[in-house]
Amino acid sequence: FHTNPSDKDQKEGLFLSHSHPSAEITLLVRGEGYYAAGEQNVEAHPGDLLFIPPDLKHSYVCVKAWEGYSLHIYDQNLPPYCQYLLSHAFSQRPGPILKASLTPGAAERALAGMRQIEEECRREEKTEYSYDLLRNALETLLLAYHTGTCDQAAEALSEHPEEQMIQEALKEIHQNYHTSLK
Repeated sequence: FHTNPSDKDQKEGLFLSHSHPSAEITLLVRGEGYYAAGEQNVEAHPGDLLFIPPDLKHSYVCVKAWEGYSLHIYDQNLPPYCQYLLSHAFSQRPGPILKASLTPGAAERALAGMRQIEEECRREEKTEYSYDLLRNALETLLLAYHTGTCDQAAEALSEHPEEQMIQEALKEIHQNYHTSLK
């Protein structure tokens, strides 16, 4: 795990394109802006949790000065369940930069997770529970992302009742009708 203390400071303006060998998880606490990678522009608001894969050239611009936390993580050092959650998020992606707009409660839990990670990373002397605290905090962040994307998908379906009806019919078919391929 690696945190950059300057990443939680207030920032505003345009930040040049860059990349890093680690994946990035950013939680926006205050402000507004955009992340960009290639043709993708992602609007960011308070409570948004963004995932950026390793080695992706990206930039961001702050429309309103923002405060946020960015966590850079190296996949090979993650506990197995965290690796699964991160790789699952990236395998389901609609674009290179992933975003989940969290509910206020989920945003609070994600912020607590970020603060716990920061505290443990800065701790000079690790305790016997440091690894577990880091793992639990990261799982909280990753699960907040997955929950947020599920909530967004459900909301999108509720805006299009015909799509929801099709999804429900397909679910019914898959649950109740099993035909052998033989």
